[in-house]
Amino acid sequence: MDENVERDNLIKNLQVDMISAYPFNQEQIEAYNLTLSEKYFSIPTEQGTEELYFAFTSIADPVMISRITDALQSITSEQKEQLLWSKIPKEPEITHKRTDIIIIALLFVSTALLIVMISFVRKYKKGLMKQIHTDQMTGYGNHVQLFEDYAALITDHNRYSYCVVNLKIENISYISEVHGYVERDNTLTHISHIIQSQLSEYEMFARISEGSFILVIQYLSQQQLTQRLDQLYLDIENTIKQESKDYVASLKSGIYFLAIHDKDLNLAINHAVQARKYAQNNNLSYAIYDEAIFKSINLVKELDQEVITGLENNEFIPYFQPKLNVESLEIVGFEALSRWQNKKRGLLFPGDFIPVLEKNGLLGEVDIALFRNVCQLMGQRVNDKKELLHISCNFSRYSFYRPDFCTTLKEIAQEQQVPTSYLEIEISDHISAENIPEIISKVNELKSYGFTVALDNFGGGYSSIMDLKNCSIDTLKLDKEMIKDIQNPKIHSIMGSIVEMCHDIGVEVACQGVETEEQLQLLKHVDCDYAQGYLFYQPMPYSELDKLI
Repeated sequence: MDENVERDNLIKNLQVDMISAYPFNQEQIEAYNLTLSEKYFSIPTEQGTEELYFAFTSIADPVMISRITDALQSITSEQKEQLLWSKIPKEPEITHKRTDIIIIALLFVSTALLIVMISFVRKYKKGLMKQIHTDQMTGYGNHVQLFEDYAALITDHNRYSYCVVNLKIENISYISEVHGYVERDNTLTHISHIIQSQLSEYEMFARISEGSFILVIQYLSQQQLTQRLDQLYLDIENTIKQESKDYVASLKSGIYFLAIHDKDLNLAINHAVQARKYAQNNNLSYAIYDEAIFKSINLVKELDQEVITGLENNEFIPYFQPKLNVESLEIVGFEALSRWQNKKRGLLFPGDFIPVLEKNGLLGEVDIALFRNVCQLMGQRVNDKKELLHISCNFSRYSFYRPDFCTTLKEIAQEQQVPTSYLEIEISDHISAENIPEIISKVNELKSYGFTVALDNFGGGYSSIMDLKNCSIDTLKLDKEMIKDIQNPKIHSIMGSIVEMCHDIGVEVACQGVETEEQLQLLKHVDCDYAQGYLFYQPMPYSELDKLI
């Protein structure tokens, strides 16, 4: 462009990277925040000489500036002079002399720059493509490379011999928390080395998230595949032990066998991930995607849509499991357990719907709804002048951390005219490990309203006896895992110590999940106060509880 307003606006508005053959004054340089190159020509004029530069705006790529600067420096003074003298006409017209020299200079420099820029663009594209296809942490191909390799190698003729595996190191975050992110990255790089070393040239893999890998591998049989995965697990575990002696890897895999129609790798990966989650939820090393997993996934999706209606229709109801005195085996109370009386599917158990409620953030709503139902049943007993029952109700962290949690429970009990002394509030052991000061505050508030408080699932989570000394709970409920290994003599000593320490600080002890006579005898031996489990009664609807009473 000629020197005009339009060109100045392009420069001022940062719509160009570079300006050439432009005589800049200091005022323009400062006004437009320009960076000048070294001069590349001095043009003779009537006033003396005019020096020519390139100018770069603030949006110019520093790499481009560097390349152009290098190109200018590579042109020697002799080459410039030879160029000028050879191109100047023998009898130039005075009026066009300066213009002709500028044009010649521009042509020469532009040619050199064009060569440099073509080289730069090629190298830049090559580097960019490598970056797009590479996992920057491990140096191996990423998901983009995986999809391209899949499209190139997997065809209708060989697809049936391949499977997609989602391998995940479940607890990789432990390394970053204890040893730092550098150590975690090194560990994942080592794992990538191991995976790559066990793949053939016709197989592929990529890391898709922190500790999650997708492998597309061939197999001859399911047995041969699982043996191969077992060896991969072993090699990864051994390598991690050498790198970090205090870390034990938790590996889970989901497997999806490709069918002839499985051209969409995204869908195949999704099936493998779902199978891996199934393995995780069921404490399996690996799981194969099949009809059962498909149905369970669809059930979750359908329940996801039905849960709001279930809450609106009051379909979440309490079932009651009796709690017995260990010595006399007399019923001393009941625990209210949630069930979903789904109009379409019948009675659903917590394992079917709790994950859906957690995902939707509605578990706290169901906790409160269940408590309200319990209080309404108790209120009816008050009106009917029937014997009142001691009922325990469980609450998740989603309920417990509500600011109005304690006052909400008090108000519901008051509405139904139920004495709070007949209601026990059970908080999970997982909650008690998170924020001890808040736990203490809310436990004290609940007790000030007349509720009794129990710590549930002790021994299956994180809290310790030391946490109890400042927390005024009334009952400690032992997790069923505590009495599962009844043959282990250490269990007897541990149980005895827990009960003794609790009694010393005025806390009663209950044990849930009692299923055998041997377990009951152990509880009697260690002076446990209360027990509940299938050995005595299964959870029952209120109508059966009323008959039992």
